[in-house]
Amino acid sequence: MRVGIIDCGTNTFNYLLADAKEGSKPMVFKSGKFVVKLGEHGFPNGNIHPDALQRAYDALNNFHLICLSESIGDLYGCATSAFRTAGNASLLVDHCKNALQFPLDIISGTREAELIHHGVFASGVLPDYPTLILDIGGGSNEMIISSGEQIHWRGSYPVGMARMMSLIKPSDPIKKEEVAIVNNLLDEHMGEVVSMCQSFGVNHLIGASGSFDTLAEMILLKKNTSEHKLVSRGYDFDMHDFVAVENDIITSSYQERLSMPGMMPLRAEMMVLAVLTIRWVLNTCKLSKLSMSGFSLKEGFLHERFSLKRQ
Repeated sequence: MRVGIIDCGTNTFNYLLADAKEGSKPMVFKSGKFVVKLGEHGFPNGNIHPDALQRAYDALNNFHLICLSESIGDLYGCATSAFRTAGNASLLVDHCKNALQFPLDIISGTREAELIHHGVFASGVLPDYPTLILDIGGGSNEMIISSGEQIHWRGSYPVGMARMMSLIKPSDPIKKEEVAIVNNLLDEHMGEVVSMCQSFGVNHLIGASGSFDTLAEMILLKKNTSEHKLVSRGYDFDMHDFVAVENDIITSSYQERLSMPGMMPLRAEMMVLAVLTIRWVLNTCKLSKLSMSGFSLKEGFLHERFSLKRQ
């Protein structure tokens, strides 16, 4: 059986195609992403802007065509933060159901966190001791504390990078007073994670894909090592390396970030806010170890659908 899975986020729609055979782990043979920026013009009257809506239609249509070209039998879609809040998101859901003949399910924040956990577990980087997982999204941030397969706690917060960008409209480069506004916003929305980390004795943060793989790539390219080819599943950061690249990003302009080796253009605009979010989590929760998982929601869906059900 060949399956296609698309994770419809606020900034990007990420997909994978896999062979799922009975009695063996699914094997991913193709993956990719479409830049949609659903929040680029804000959400006028609570709706996705028509230009962004068209980009979403185009992405879903292209995903469907790719699946047809690869003889994919089963297609699945998960839609997250922007779809949970936008009044016209149902147009995209109906388009998938009626025109493209596959389900696009709008999932809750806690369900999103659960699938992210499954993905990080499937990557093989999640230890058996209590660890905090962070997925930085465009619309929301998901946080999970887990030990191996066991989830202890999970939360979803509507302070993703696109929402913060729209709310704060930071200068270029960002100003110190704007950094303080970011920290206050994170304090207000995500403060409970501090007490949860204390309760479970967490000292280790694992970032789920996204901004974290860009940071890993930047660090390894700066070191001029071929190790960056091995980052796809996971990476353990040296904290000195992380602090150095963190400072470079926070003090840079958008154009300067575009020229940084390893910086993906689609990440450059919101990377300052992403790094500030990571720094806030590390500092407020007093965490001293930082790692990355190359797997997240879509891999978690694949793992749950085909691996967990056979156990």
